[in-house]
Formats: sequence, structure tokens, C-alpha cells
Amino acid sequence: MPRPKAGVLPLVALAATVFLLGVHLAEIDAPFDASLGGTTSTYYGLAARNFETHGIVGLRLRPALFAQPGTTKTAYFYYNHPPFPHLITYPAYHAWGRNERGLRLPIFALLLMTLAGVWGVARQAASPLGGWWTLALAASTPMLHEYGSMVDAPMFSLAFLVLSYLAFQRHAARRSRGTLLLWLGVAFLAALTDWFAYFLVPALWGWLLLASKVERRRRLAAAAAAPYALGFLTYLGWLLWATGGIQGVVDEIKPLLGVAGLASSVDYTSAMARWLRQGWTWALLIPAAIGAVLSVGRRGPLIRAAWVLTLAGLLPAVAFRERAAVHEFWILQAVPGLALMGAIPFVALTNRGFLGMKAGALLLAVLAGWGSYNGWQLRRHYATTLYERMGEDLNRHLGPRDVVLTPQDLSPVAYYCRAPMIPMVRTLEGFRTVMRALSPGMGEVENLVLVWPEFAPRVPQMEPVLGVMVDGRKITYGSGQAALVFLSKSRAQDL
Repeated sequence: MPRPKAGVLPLVALAATVFLLGVHLAEIDAPFDASLGGTTSTYYGLAARNFETHGIVGLRLRPALFAQPGTTKTAYFYYNHPPFPHLITYPAYHAWGRNERGLRLPIFALLLMTLAGVWGVARQAASPLGGWWTLALAASTPMLHEYGSMVDAPMFSLAFLVLSYLAFQRHAARRSRGTLLLWLGVAFLAALTDWFAYFLVPALWGWLLLASKVERRRRLAAAAAAPYALGFLTYLGWLLWATGGIQGVVDEIKPLLGVAGLASSVDYTSAMARWLRQGWTWALLIPAAIGAVLSVGRRGPLIRAAWVLTLAGLLPAVAFRERAAVHEFWILQAVPGLALMGAIPFVALTNRGFLGMKAGALLLAVLAGWGSYNGWQLRRHYATTLYERMGEDLNRHLGPRDVVLTPQDLSPVAYYCRAPMIPMVRTLEGFRTVMRALSPGMGEVENLVLVWPEFAPRVPQMEPVLGVMVDGRKITYGSGQAALVFLSKSRAQDL
């Protein structure tokens, strides 16, 4: 039986894609402190700003979340992730305005790569028909509407996930030197983006274990792991350079290996159910569930792609349970796999003649429209005025040589405040720890300032700090207020 033509399905898929891209393009200049996806982006923003001040080579590619303008002796560096995406975001930040647009433009390109890759995987695995179904389902996923412009490593690993899968399947089919080099190159770049990318390896191994007609599978399994092993060795090499010795590498690797066991008070099962429900809606999850059931005991390129990419997308949330329960974008990588899984029943119905092109296009339009609408609603839900203009308003009272202490992580504020900010544990001992860390650069500090927003809880244990206050005032920012407390540097160090 000849395959049915796609008809008007491409128009529906392209409409969903254009809407998604339009949403992110329209807000490419939006402040980072206005939404959850934006606040997550401020870590890369702070790193870019500090690269601009101290030089990317001078900092040894170490992303600094806190750094004084005159010294790096007190800088706080973030070693837990491969730093190589900063080689993309910082040059873009430097070249295109040193603002939100400069940081988001590379992410917009990654979003385009992701959508093109999803379409390419489905088209290669099924048909042009399957490609359009999958593209529409992926582009209308609410999770991608909220986090599709997030300046963070998961957007890099998401884009390279689908490209890596395409490269691996090409090599598995042809087994040539050229396809091997292509796979090694693409997967090595993926390994440099984020730890999420590494979960493609166990998913591919699972397919190789269950596949019945794959020749030299051990060699193929070794090829699957090789670029990721090389990527991890590259990360270790960077750590050696960045920390200055073997002991520094050991000190940073220990907490990294223990991150999966971090305790959390959030119920994992209910949190993951909520993330899936919000990030996909039942209208998109039900077709994916049907596709998973239909694929049991069956084989085929589309089924293989759906299962491999779904597992690669969900395994990070299983391996790092506590983090995934708190940060919903840890399942962002599941977008391609679940879109492919959701396309399986519709492709099967259409190929068997049970679903006509007009009815299929109408059904796809309803699903994509509902998903896109919920994506729009999710963005509205996560819009916030909690930090609105706080950083800019603090600049009226603070200078670049001041150092600001905050009761919690206020990275959306720190990105816009010209004075470097450092969060502290809300205890007296936490304050003392910060003072010890700042002591090498205290001579560079003009004013030591404690900023306490009204939404932060009152902490009686911090009352002794008020005893070293030399001045205080209440400031208004956006829709809130904060206490601004100037501290005596010498007395604060002796506290």
C-alpha cells in the first residue's frame, strides 16, 4: 500500500512551530527577572558579566557567580557542570549588546536545531507524515514554551541529543569511516554541553541489547560510549587547569558524584507527576502513552527512535531524583522522545487508512492548539514581579566596589546590580563563613552591605549582625521593599 501524502499536515505543524518561535522571539529582550525561565538564565548571565570583567582566559573558563571587579581571590566559581557552553554564550553576549538578547540568540538557534532535529529523526524513522506529526507535537509542548529560551546547559544538551541520535543511526546503518567520524564529533560536542547528554549512552545500549539483527554490536556499543568518555576526560582536564592540581580535581569531583543522593523534602512522585502534567498536558501525554503500549513487542525505526530518546530524556530525572523534583526543566530533554512516542498511534492509523488526511489535520490542529495554549498559560503562570527592578533600584544606592550580602540566592537581582552579590546561609555561622571567604579581598570593598527583601523570612539568629550596623534604610523597588544595612567591615570580620 502506498504511503498517504501529508496533505495539510505540514501547515498545522509549521503553524505550531512558528507560534513557538514567535513567542520566544517576541520576548528575546525580556528581563531575566520577569519569569522562572528567565531567572534560571541569570547564572549564565552572571558568568558572562564576570568573563567580560576578568577575561575568559584569565578566569580559566571558570564561570563565576560572584566576583569583585578588582580581584578574583574571593570569587565563587561553579565547577559542577561542563563549562564549554560558555564558549558560545559569552562571545554572543560580548558581540550582541551585553544584554539579554545577546545571551538568548544562541539559545534561539539551539531551539531551531532541536525542532529541525526532531523533524529529521521522525522523517527518517517513519515518513514525511511522521515528521510533521512529531514536529507539531514537539512544538506545542508547554515545557518547550516555558523553557525554550532558557540560557542554560539543558538547552544545549537537548539540541545535541537529537543530532547525536541521527548521527548514531547513520553510522549504525552504514558503518563507514565518515559516519564514525561524524558520530564521534557530534557526540563529543554533546558530551561537552551537560551531564544530561550522557544518558543517551545507556539508552543506545538498551537498544543494542534487545536488537536482533545488529552486526558487531559490541563494537557499536564501544563506539556509542567513546565520545562521552572523551568528553568526561576533557572536563577533568579543564578541572585540572582551573583548580591548579589533582587535589582540586578530587575536591570538585566528590560532591559531583554525591549529587544524586542529595536529600529533599519534596515528594518525588507527586512532583514528577505535576511536571509532566504541566509540561505536556493530558492531551499530549495520552497519545504518548498509547504509542508506548502499541510499540510493545514491535520493532521499527520510529519505535526505536521513540524509546531511545524517551529513555535518554527521562533517565536524568530518575538518576537525580531530588534535583528533578525541585527543578522541572530536568525533564525538558524528554520533549523529542515523547513527541515521537505520541506520533506512533496517528502514523499507524493513517497508514492503515483509518484516519484520513483532513480528519488527521483537524485532530492535530486541536492537539497542537491545546498544547500551545497551555504553553502560553504556563508562561503567564510563571511570570513574576518578585524581583522586578530590584537590581536596578539598588544601583541608586550601591557602587561596583561594594559587596552585597543576601539571605538567599538572588541571582535575578545580582545580574542587574552592579555591586557583586553573595548569598549566605541564614545563620550567624553562615555569616562568619562568608566573612572568612571575603577576607582576602576586603581591602577592595568600599561598603559591606546586607540587603534583606521583604519576602525573605525573619531570622532571629542574625540579630547580632545588626550590632555592627553603621547605617540603614528601607528602599522601594518595583512592587516591593527591602532593608539596606551598611555594616562595619572591621567589626563584621570580628563578629
